Amino acid sequence: MEKFDVTVIGGGPGGYPAAIRAAQLGASVALVEKEELGGTCLNWGCIPTKTLIASSELFHRMSHAGDLGLSAGKPSFDYAAMSKRKWIALETLFTFCPPAPCARMALISISQSGMVMLWAMYSI
Repeated sequence: MEKFDVTVIGGGPGGYPAAIRAAQLGASVALVEKEELGGTCLNWGCIPTKTLIASSELFHRMSHAGDLGLSAGKPSFDYAAMSKRKWIALETLFTFCPPAPCARMALISISQSGMVMLWAMYSI
């Protein structure tokens, strides 16, 4: 059985950096996340919502361009394209923030059924 100096529960915007820092300071770390690394904010909350809000705000501004003396035709929106842009933004973040770039760290997830899965052990 693997033993760790520090166990961090939650791989969101607080837990993920805490686990990285603990590993950088020399601790062996288990990062436990019940769903996706990045937590609610990165995967379903803040970031995805902000991409959709940005598109919606631009649509609104385009709809009222006539108030500013501008004309570019009648704006329309394509929700599928907006959703695709959201996923591209998330993939870009994952590309620039790869999992645990430090030594002595394990990513563990626990499913709703209680199944424990060791996804990866990271090292420099």
